[in-house]
Amino acid sequence: MPLTGSLSDMGVIELVQLPHNGRKTGSLLVFNDNLEMKLFYRDGRLMHAAGDGLTGMEALIQLVDVAQGEFEFHQGMTTAESTLDMDVPRALMNALKLRDERRSIAHKVWPSESCRKRLLITLNELQARYGFLLHVALRGPSQGGFCAVSSDQVSFVEEANGFTGIFKWLEGYPHPPATKMLIEENERQLALMTPTPSTIMAISVQPGTGLGALNMAAGKVQDAVMAQLSEEGN
Repeated sequence: MPLTGSLSDMGVIELVQLPHNGRKTGSLLVFNDNLEMKLFYRDGRLMHAAGDGLTGMEALIQLVDVAQGEFEFHQGMTTAESTLDMDVPRALMNALKLRDERRSIAHKVWPSESCRKRLLITLNELQARYGFLLHVALRGPSQGGFCAVSSDQVSFVEEANGFTGIFKWLEGYPHPPATKMLIEENERQLALMTPTPSTIMAISVQPGTGLGALNMAAGKVQDAVMAQLSEEGN
């Protein structure tokens, strides 16, 4: 029989640490009317998180703010997926830090939270399909926000700031503005695009990927971004 309970009796941060404290192997399901998240542990170590269309650190960031719902812990249940493989305290510290960093730069939200969530889900799906994608970063209109994903869970702010110089350079590129540029330096490849006049996108790939594969993936990513931004009304 699973261990069950309510978040009204135990906060989600304390709950996520329970299997770690007992060095348990199993799955923790947290759910309410709007969300369902599942965490997998091995000997108390957090191996995988998934739910609400997100995986890994993105799923954990979504979970740490959940205040209402129920939970079930199924001892012994495992998965082959491994999107985290971290000590629980470190994983929670990173999730809370990333959440706070994102809030601190969201003085002007772009895109809206709902659109950013859909973009992250779409970009993560594309990243899974094209395993050579490292980073995808979007920058919105002047004073706007970032929307970024990374294959290795690099800090949202660090990743976004890493593209700042590139974005500024592309903004000053002679008109008409470039709609797509492919850059190759030694084994490194980068695609720069302007899906809309006020939006800049940068994609980096694994060393040695090649410009052909980068160009194909960049087109797919740009189509997905355009579809979401069109719904947003940009």
